[in-house]
Amino acid sequence: MTKHLTTAVVALIVGAIAVIIFYQPSDDGAIPKPVAQTPEPKEQTTQSSQTPASEQITAAATTPEQNLKDQKPINVAEIDAALMQKGSVDYGPIKAWELDEQNPIVEENGLHVAHAQINTGVIENFAVGQTLSLPLPHINDVVDMKLTSTRNAIDDVNVWTGQKVNGESFETVSISRGSQQTYMTVATAAGVYTVTIDNISGNTTIIDDSEITYLNSQKGTDAVTPPSIEEVPPENPS
Repeated sequence: MTKHLTTAVVALIVGAIAVIIFYQPSDDGAIPKPVAQTPEPKEQTTQSSQTPASEQITAAATTPEQNLKDQKPINVAEIDAALMQKGSVDYGPIKAWELDEQNPIVEENGLHVAHAQINTGVIENFAVGQTLSLPLPHINDVVDMKLTSTRNAIDDVNVWTGQKVNGESFETVSISRGSQQTYMTVATAAGVYTVTIDNISGNTTIIDDSEITYLNSQKGTDAVTPPSIEEVPPENPS
């Protein structure tokens, strides 16, 4: 019994060795191959990530419109007129004229006349939505008037009307621009002022209307009593 068991064990061992030595796999695909790992894409560094955050904030905050506003322009002719007409950009108050610092007010023919110089670009680019800063030396003040409406009058005269910023309802401005001259009537709580502008040279005069009214009231006609004429009745014929 023991002899037969030993013979069987030896046969099994010999068979296993033969299988190991002589076995050749017929299909390479039967042996699993490692799966190729796809490399993870690297994050591309964009230009915005390379730009410091402070520079990005500055670039975002600084726009062409902001640059123009920072310049506080007086000559609106240097600004895109189309944008001004659309009212898409708020440029802030535009100073209409500069006073003669040497002689801001002089007396002429009984009137106290202020002389100033307006930028002709202001005259050429009046537009609804603009706010005009109007220096008035008679009251030593600057009045801000916002243009609210416009229309065309006869003889190619353009008319604008406006209201004082944060003012009373009667504080207004009326502008009539012709081919040669522009006239403004500026009504304030302190008085009414007439502004006459030469469109070509920009020469500007400002007059207090109350003085004109006063002078006109003093121009009464001198009353001269004519001498009496003695009437002699006709003589009776004899």
